[in-house]
Amino acid sequence: YYFFQFAGSFIGAAAMYGFYTPLFNNFDNGTRSILGLTTSSGSVFCSYPAPHLGKAPTMVPYVDQFVGTAVLAFMVCLVYDERNEIPKYLQPLMVGLSVIMIGTCFAVNLGYPINPARDFGPRLFSALVYGSGVFTTPNPYFWMAPIIAPMFGAPAGGWIYYLVFGFHLPKKSGDIYRIIENYEMKEAK
Repeated sequence: YYFFQFAGSFIGAAAMYGFYTPLFNNFDNGTRSILGLTTSSGSVFCSYPAPHLGKAPTMVPYVDQFVGTAVLAFMVCLVYDERNEIPKYLQPLMVGLSVIMIGTCFAVNLGYPINPARDFGPRLFSALVYGSGVFTTPNPYFWMAPIIAPMFGAPAGGWIYYLVFGFHLPKKSGDIYRIIENYEMKEAK
């Protein structure tokens, strides 16, 4: 599953670069740079930490991505759990608004990749264009945050939903709880 997401995002980044190479050349005069110049275009492909993170602890982007992805997973579970009876026509809108909310809250530090494929596949492609600096600029540890943190944040968000809401919601009609209720009603008669 992960392989195909990474491959798809790699191919998407390659296609985007192929389609827009003339635009890149016009923007940076053919001199590709990752960060730091007014003509730097490396962040088109993947996320890089904001300048203020140069003085922050290395864990800041990891926590940022963990929490952002956990919130996304929590909201997806909340929206698509049939027991919450959210109309199907509103579900995509609610997830989309959740992504906007996550971006508004968490995009300041690292952007909001909140999906390993959103960052890693394009980063691999951009390494072909910009060189290995895409893995070391500005810090050799920041590039792993959008890959590692979401892999732990998504299950955490799902489990938080399950423990806080999902476990306590009544089952849909027709399942074992409905059968028990009917049995108890017959016994009472």
